[in-house]
Amino acid sequence: MSSTDTQHLAETARLWGDALSLHALEYPDEHVVRFLAANRAAGHPNGAALDVGFGSGRHLAALLRFGHLPACGLEISEDAKATAEAMLAGAADHLDLRLATPLDRPWPNGTFGTIVDWGTSFLARRADMHAHFAALHAMARPGARLLVNARPPENWFFGLGEALEPGTWLLDERAGPYAGMTYGFCTEAESREILESNGWRVDVAERYEWWKHRASDPSHREHHVWNIFRCERT
Repeated sequence: MSSTDTQHLAETARLWGDALSLHALEYPDEHVVRFLAANRAAGHPNGAALDVGFGSGRHLAALLRFGHLPACGLEISEDAKATAEAMLAGAADHLDLRLATPLDRPWPNGTFGTIVDWGTSFLARRADMHAHFAALHAMARPGARLLVNARPPENWFFGLGEALEPGTWLLDERAGPYAGMTYGFCTEAESREILESNGWRVDVAERYEWWKHRASDPSHREHHVWNIFRCERT
């Protein structure tokens, strides 16, 4: 990772910390709950699970509720780690939270049977995305399940900033709350290629989109689109 990328990572950590100080999410995303419920219904074993970019800790709490022990987490924001530890203080004995990225590979190979990677993998250039999923593959057991989401180019803030490479932007103030972040936008086919070339077979692909309108500015419309993938480690 270059010094410039390291600076962008530090800026992203600061921005996420600022966002959590304003509104720390408490309840898990419905797609994460459906993923965990489907795994349980299919008889997928519990055991150690990983939440990549755990933020407030809301998905760590979901992992614990579904019986995953320990619930491990990776974060780049010290503020997020403090928030999650406070939220989950009663379950501290069942948590293993670390300030690191998947590229640091802080756990041994073959540790995890379940991985939730919600809202993190696309905050990077393409080469780092590949390295990200290769690292997760190494830390996962054969047959492990992965949930990951990615934004395609149809999102409203695509292209609002400095182009770092095709599809990847250093977003500027026009992107509102995303300003200052390095953001990689991938089509469904591009996301599949990144996942599958790093040992993750896509079993289920979904598309989720919604519109946001501001009453104070009727001309401002935000189109949010996510591709969501359930994968198995090969």
